[in-house]
This record gives sequence, structure tokens and C-alpha cells, in this order.
Amino acid sequence: MTRIFEAAWELHSYLTRKRIPYVFIGGIAVQKWGLPRFTKDVDLTISVPVEETEKFIARITRNFKGRVADLQKFARQTRVVPIYANNGCDVDISLALPGYEDILMQRAQ
Repeated sequence: MTRIFEAAWELHSYLTRKRIPYVFIGGIAVQKWGLPRFTKDVDLTISVPVEETEKFIARITRNFKGRVADLQKFARQTRVVPIYANNGCDVDISLALPGYEDILMQRAQ
């Protein structure tokens, strides 16, 4: 589990430095509420304007290795950016859409 928390901290530090709003989701987020859950990766949603998606993906791939061959194409089709944290842990970054997910991020703890 420490490996997952290390990866989460790395993403937190990176996104905070870049001033990119984000929220952890999935198994790692559920643990905040004291509900143990097995998870093998880190899932998060980020808020990047749609018109800046390509620029964000280019920036993230300078710092993290992609888990698919054509990350730009995959992200355009799925709105998910699958990468590896620098410790090798899988990370799935979901690209938020305006509206509902903006509210989600405002309410995140």
C-alpha cells in the first residue's frame, strides 16, 4: 500500500506545483472515510480546460511515462490519461468535463 501512497503524493505534488485542480477518486479516496479497500492503482480526476487537453498531455508525458503507445489519441477517445508514477505504480488520470465535475472538485476534502 505504501507504493500507492507514494505515487499519490507524487501526483499531488506535481499537480499542486502546476496549479492544476484535481481530486482523488476510487479506492484511495474511499480510504479517507475509513473504508478499507484493496486497490492497485491511483485514480484521480483533473480539471483542465478542454482546449488545453493536448498541452496537458504533452506536459504530463515529459514527467511521467505513458502506459499506452499513443497517449494523445487514447486520451482524446477516452478522456483518460494512463501513466506510470515514477515508482512504477499505475495511475489513471480522468479529464474532467465542465459542469458536474467542477462541483465535485469544489466539494472534495
